[in-house]
Amino acid sequence: MSTKACKTSVNIKKNRLTITVAEKITKKSIGSLYTEIRFCVADLKPGFDVITDLSACNLAAVSGFPTFKKITNHLIVSKVGRVVRVIDRTKIIEKQLYNIAARSQSYNAEIFHSLEAAEDYLSESGASKELCFRLNGQHVDYIFDETNGAGNVEFLSICECKITSATLSLVIGSQISLVMKFDNHEDLMDTFEVSAEIIWVEGDGFGAKFTDVDEDIKDRLWKRLVHESQRELS
Repeated sequence: MSTKACKTSVNIKKNRLTITVAEKITKKSIGSLYTEIRFCVADLKPGFDVITDLSACNLAAVSGFPTFKKITNHLIVSKVGRVVRVIDRTKIIEKQLYNIAARSQSYNAEIFHSLEAAEDYLSESGASKELCFRLNGQHVDYIFDETNGAGNVEFLSICECKITSATLSLVIGSQISLVMKFDNHEDLMDTFEVSAEIIWVEGDGFGAKFTDVDEDIKDRLWKRLVHESQRELS
């Protein structure tokens, strides 16, 4: 499948969707791309990988951003796994995507500067991981050894999280209790409470892997995260 500006391809064996974008993304071309992606995703299994090759792309029309958001939402509800982007750091598109990420709730995409590096990452990192969502302005409270701490949730999946601006220093292996409160919603999880183990520490940030989370809680958290990702750009 192809459009003037973009082309998509599916590798069934690798369970992978590759999107290649040409020099400029227009509102028309990204609309056609959205249609193609929906057809491609139908051939893939949940947990599929996505490579978006933007290395030749310099600029994206602002009018196409709402459709870009629809694409990311469709990938999310289709249960995408790992998402990687190939970007030329000298081009404007990198700054545009950074600005979008800074004000939207979506998934986290790993960034590479060559297609070969992106493909090597997917090959070497093994099986697909749970999708990690980028959250903006999400507060978290935590307790370690009966001492209260707080921070901001930068990334969150149903299995782990990345916390920044942490007020309480921790070390790898520490056992903590986390509490995250979302906006009230009649049908969705409002509060997520979980025990976790610290798996890495860097500066005032840390990563934590959740422990003893049953499938029902994972399912409820997933639905909440999908809801968060579907918020419009502000």
